[in-house]
Amino acid sequence: MRTAIGLLALGIAGGVLPVGSSVAQYLAPLLTGTLAAFVVLLTLCLAASAIRRGRARDLEAASSRPAPRVTTPVRAATPRTT
Repeated sequence: MRTAIGLLALGIAGGVLPVGSSVAQYLAPLLTGTLAAFVVLLTLCLAASAIRRGRARDLEAASSRPAPRVTTPVRAATPRTT
């Protein structure tokens, strides 16, 4: 998420700084689009985090029960004769 925010900031800086004040008429749509992209990114990151947390809780609940013990009798390799 930090990388995406940095890329959004660089996109704004790269789109506005080289052009200067001649981009003033396009600044509002640019910032609106950037803000919308940021909100979508934030929503998707939070949703992905919530989904992962829910799956981890489900796995934790399933794995907290101990596995049933299976005992197998040990047999000698050669039979005893008594």
